[in-house]
Order: sequence, then C-alpha cells, then structure tokens
Amino acid sequence: MKISELQTYKKILILGYGKEGKAVERYLKMNVPTSEILIADKNDGEDYLLRQKDADLVIRSPGVKVELVFKKWTTATNIFFSSFLGTTIGITGTKGKSTTASLVAAMLRTKGGDIRLVGNIGNPMLDELTTSTKNTVAVIELSSYQLSDLYFSPHITLVVNWYPEHSDFHGSFDAYKKAKQNSIYFQTDKDYFIFDSEEKEVVGWVPLTKANPLPYTADFPFEPEKVPLIGNHNKKNIQGALTVARLFDVTDEAAQRAVYSF
Repeated sequence: MKISELQTYKKILILGYGKEGKAVERYLKMNVPTSEILIADKNDGEDYLLRQKDADLVIRSPGVKVELVFKKWTTATNIFFSSFLGTTIGITGTKGKSTTASLVAAMLRTKGGDIRLVGNIGNPMLDELTTSTKNTVAVIELSSYQLSDLYFSPHITLVVNWYPEHSDFHGSFDAYKKAKQNSIYFQTDKDYFIFDSEEKEVVGWVPLTKANPLPYTADFPFEPEKVPLIGNHNKKNIQGALTVARLFDVTDEAAQRAVYSF
C-alpha cells in the first residue's frame, strides 16, 4: 500500500506496538500527517483487539496473528515492498536466515554502494524506506510472520531451508510452508530463487515461481581455518550468500575479506 492510498484513511490503527509498530508510527507521522494514528497492543489489556472498530485501516504487526484482524488491513512489509525503488534481496528459512542475511550484506558492502540490512536483524523496513533511492539494495530477513500476508516477493529470494515449525502461530505446518512460499510466489522471470539443492523440500518449490532457479554454488573458495563461523550449516550459509554476491559481481577475494572478518 503506497502513501497515496494510506492518505485516504482518516483513522489508522497500529496493531502491535513493538519495534516494527513504533517504526510504522514514525513513518505515518512523516508521510500521512492528516490521518489520526491509533495504537493497540496486547499490553493494553484483553480487549485491545476491539480498538479495531475505531479504525478505517489496520496495520498488523508481525507478532499479531492474521485471524485476529477483522478490519481492512495491511502490513509494514507490504507498505515497504509497494514503495521501495531499489533492489530487494529476501532471506528466509527456518534456521540460519539471520547469519545468511548478514553475510550477504557484508559481501555486497565490499563493492561500496548503498546496502541496507533490514527486517528482523537490521533496522525496521519503514525506517529505511524513507531515505532509500533506486540505487539502494535492501537485504531483508523475512520471517513467516511477515510473509504470511505479503503480496510481493523480493527480486532475489534465498530460502535457507524449511522445517515444520511455528504451527502454533500459523495454525498448521502447511500454512507455515505457504507463508514461506510467498517469498517466491510473486516473483517474475527477471528474478532469482536461490536454494540449497540438498534441501529437497525447498527444491520442490521451484515450479511455484516464475523466477530463475539458482542452486547454491558448489565451490567454497575460503580457507577453513580463517572462517570464524563453525559447522557445515555455516558453510552452507556462506555458499548461499556467495551465490547472491556473485550476481552483483562481487569477487571471491572480496567475499573472502567479508567472511574472514565476519
């Protein structure tokens, strides 16, 4: 939802007032000053959800289950993707997404440019949206909570892995899987879906997207004794990040510097 549409709502409720909710408030005050901003959080009491009745639009925070929203709603993630002018790299998966997102950002920064690490591990997306340009590259750690009602996909999506978890939030393992699949579902034939070819569940998602499928690079141009990240899972994370970095013409030597100093 772009600013022009947000400006048509007189009363906007931020549902969930954590880190992202506060970023939404800052964004609305700057870009939609004529709208009244309402806030509802579970710390306000058991009836906090009823405050939706007073709003024309609800902005759901990631920790609030979708089924608890009963008015027209959007999310900070949808606002970001609808308005961001640069290149988006989404990193998701059950385990390892924070490390992989950080590795991608570190490798890309070796070339200079405007690289932003946003989402769960970095700054809130809407804080970065305000100062971004068409030359900005956003590396976004995306949780299933953010993906469950997302109607956009990144230009480049890297899915680290998928395991059956979070059924308590999503209601079922299948719903959790579908949330993760939103990271590739809206991609185009100009985009990339990057995955570990040994993660058979994720490999099975290739037919769901129009994006170019790109398995992790098989080579590992790093001296193991210089890599501070331990374990085969981190080797995989590095290979995934390197696969992304090579799309931006990051050399192996530059990637090595990023990893060795990680």
